[in-house]
Amino acid sequence: MDEFVTTLINGLAKSPTELTDKNKKKIQEYLPVPSDFDILWADINSFGGYPSGIVLTNKGIVSKAPRPTIYEKKIAEKNERVYQIPYQVILWEYFEPSNFEYEKRKDGNCFAIKREGILVTIFKDKSLLTFFKN
Repeated sequence: MDEFVTTLINGLAKSPTELTDKNKKKIQEYLPVPSDFDILWADINSFGGYPSGIVLTNKGIVSKAPRPTIYEKKIAEKNERVYQIPYQVILWEYFEPSNFEYEKRKDGNCFAIKREGILVTIFKDKSLLTFFKN
């Protein structure tokens, strides 16, 4: 495994989503994470309804944005578009943290990753935010 990925994983807190075989299978199915990617760390918001979150693998980052919130839907009703990148795979060789914006969500419970103002995903683990900002 690449030294960068090893350093990243070692610098993070324990995976917020327990990485049991059962959960890894759900993650690969629901987000979806390609079957040839080894899941090393995950922050999944929910497995029910509309799963979303961020997964770090041996080959890259897989993210899935949540459905728009009620607030975001109200903004969209005012003819202001609310954009999201629903699903994205970023291989480590193309990942550059400075290409993304990071912010605390208005509800204060989690953090958001955006690219050019467009929501990529949300997550709860502060150690991931610290890594991306450094």
